[in-house]
Amino acid sequence: MTAAFSGGRKRAEQLLTRCDEIIGSCDTPLNRAFLKMARAMVTYELGRWADAKRLLEEAESALSECSGVNFELNVTRTYLLWDLVSLGNCAQLAAMSPVWFRDALNRGDAFTAANVGGQPYVLGLLGQDDPARAATIHEQAMSLWPAQEYTLQKMMAGLGHGWIDLYIDDAEAAWRGANEHWKRARRVFLHLLENIPAYMLQWRGLSALAMAEKARKEGRDEREFLRSAERDAGVLRGLTLAHGPAMGEAILAGVAEFRADRNQAMAYLQSAARTFEDLSMLTLAEIARRELGRLQGGEEGARMTRSAEEKLRSYGVHNLDAMRRLWLRGAGIL
Repeated sequence: MTAAFSGGRKRAEQLLTRCDEIIGSCDTPLNRAFLKMARAMVTYELGRWADAKRLLEEAESALSECSGVNFELNVTRTYLLWDLVSLGNCAQLAAMSPVWFRDALNRGDAFTAANVGGQPYVLGLLGQDDPARAATIHEQAMSLWPAQEYTLQKMMAGLGHGWIDLYIDDAEAAWRGANEHWKRARRVFLHLLENIPAYMLQWRGLSALAMAEKARKEGRDEREFLRSAERDAGVLRGLTLAHGPAMGEAILAGVAEFRADRNQAMAYLQSAARTFEDLSMLTLAEIARRELGRLQGGEEGARMTRSAEEKLRSYGVHNLDAMRRLWLRGAGIL
């Protein structure tokens, strides 16, 4: 897990190499399963989502054949669902999350119920355009989790609820939640895990743009929120995980649309879409391309938009405009 820290990735790879060497003298199905689990989790923390999905599926299969590993199996399943969130595969999330959520409830496993119901199950239900059901599952999952301390589960669930807020266009709730959870995450040093500031600052940057949209509609000054979005985008662009800069560029595209700079918005969207596609974050890539096609206009732009919409539906996204509100703000200003 040192791979979760930007300075620990080389050390994590060295440890995995040493484990490969050691396992030769104690080669058992259980040890092989544990090694698969460790390699999969390191790959996930490095932001290599497609590779992580394959390795997590192998680890889940291997652990399923072992006994006495219920905790490890459910942690691996949690990571697999979190990985599907990054891949943007709402169809698979909608299919897998309810099975593992019900299993956790039946076993009285609050840890797994919170991990599944607090975030990945939420995105699967949003893909099905069912934010009310997503909110119900979220509340059920987190009602089982201890209320006293701020933990990774609470942070991930906060993010999940923030997605619901953005999806239903509740800008004030999204903005309030993003600021509160970022403060609390920093107090317990969760911000040192680089994938966490990537998603948390994306949430806050998008929420700032949602507030700017609301301010413009109400005839109020939007500049404070645009500056906030730019600051978070700047931090995202400085992260070493490749999806951080792409998330920052998607936010800056929204800022550019507010400022009526079509060319700059298109440049940011092109760069973000290219990086998202390289990382197999296909839903985010196609949401960016859909907006890019709209800005470009003409027959080529229409073709790009149609292609993006077809792909998004194949990923399990039913309401394209609502899902766009979750991942891309400022769209439609120009």
